[in-house]
Amino acid sequence: MKNDDRLNEKLNILRRKAEEKLKSDGQKPDVHIREKSAQYIINELQVNQIELELQNEELKAANEKAKYLLDKYTNLYNFAPSGYFTLNVNGKIKELNMAGAELLGMKGKSLKNSCFQAFLITDFIGVFNTFLIKIIETHEKQMCEVQLLNERESPLFAKIEGVVAQENEDNTKQILISVMDITEHKQIKEYKKSAQESLQLLNETLENDKLKLEFFSNISHELRTPLNVILSTLQLVNLLKKEQLEGESNLYLDKHIQVIKQNSFRLLRLINNVIDVTKIDSGYYDIKLQNYNIIILVKSIMTSVRPFIESKGIALELTSNVESRIIACDPDKIERIVLNIMSNAVKFTKPGGRISVDIFNDLNDITISLKDTGIGIPKDRLEEIFLRFRQIDKSLTREHEGSGIGLNLVKSIVNMLGGCIMVESELGEGSTFSIKLPAKMLANKEYEGDISGDDEDQGQIERIKIEFSDIY
Repeated sequence: MKNDDRLNEKLNILRRKAEEKLKSDGQKPDVHIREKSAQYIINELQVNQIELELQNEELKAANEKAKYLLDKYTNLYNFAPSGYFTLNVNGKIKELNMAGAELLGMKGKSLKNSCFQAFLITDFIGVFNTFLIKIIETHEKQMCEVQLLNERESPLFAKIEGVVAQENEDNTKQILISVMDITEHKQIKEYKKSAQESLQLLNETLENDKLKLEFFSNISHELRTPLNVILSTLQLVNLLKKEQLEGESNLYLDKHIQVIKQNSFRLLRLINNVIDVTKIDSGYYDIKLQNYNIIILVKSIMTSVRPFIESKGIALELTSNVESRIIACDPDKIERIVLNIMSNAVKFTKPGGRISVDIFNDLNDITISLKDTGIGIPKDRLEEIFLRFRQIDKSLTREHEGSGIGLNLVKSIVNMLGGCIMVESELGEGSTFSIKLPAKMLANKEYEGDISGDDEDQGQIERIKIEFSDIY
């Protein structure tokens, strides 16, 4: 039916309704009936027009809302951080958003009708195909993890979730998948796993080191006890021989007693070093700082050691640019440092050589420099001399034994005193060790005075014998 026919039919219906209305009101038809019915029709049409206009406004608002929602969905789809793809059952791409194209390294390029499997590393194609089959068979959401290889050949791990999006009239199905880059998550997971393994290995190493330290500490103390008995027995034998032996027998016994004593001192030196290293590693090595005159302290050590050094045909020189300087230090530790370096200098300096000790007083520090004219150290091996149990060349120490602990211990003590130790050397020309200590004083502490007294001198001589026991 055409629109005009529909309009005429509606007008006829309205006219009949108007006439029936007039008759029901008791009005007889007259010449004005047609005009009145026409007016009624006009009123009805006006009402219908208003209703149509309202319906049109509602429809327009509904269309605008639908357009807004469609634009919102399109923006969400296109600008979502995850990649979205619409695929057919074989994995052919029908639609995708910008994140999906960027994920595959194909931003700005058309991927429609491309096969999604083409962007999978070969080992994961079977996983993805199984994922598609499960979605189609179950009509439920499925998930899988694959590794993608984008156009830039940069492999990345991806988490894929998918559902059946729609089913067309011809029974063909569309599948909607979301693809999220989880490479960083995987890396963090691997880093955490690696960190946990490293932490476990570190804990095991620390536990092993603790056991080693305990072992060294225990065995050192166990060795020291019988060694003290040996040294005490030697003293007793020495007293008895003076009373009962004379002449060649006395000299013969003296010679062997001296061998026993020197080797006992060597063992005692090694034991002391091991115990001190163990204490340092365990954090139990005590530094007792007091205010001492460092110049007089070093001179006292030089005076005690001079006879031994000169007996080896080596000259000993001491110079200082200041007569007195009081600093906070531990005299026992200073003696330990100086004697250890001096013993090394004597070991590797031939008769006729020279050992020079120079003390430099600066505003903020004191430097004790010990220089010898010995065999020297290769420049590429200088850093190794402070490593524990490390000896530069065993052939150089064949005549003078050593454990490789001494200089490591010296460096640790210097660091604990707040200083630093440096070495310079030329092969065949000698070495220079420089110990720089902070020239600070303890507040509210008096000057402790000089190291002196017969007991102290005797103890110092004994420590010198122990420290120089490796030198024959």
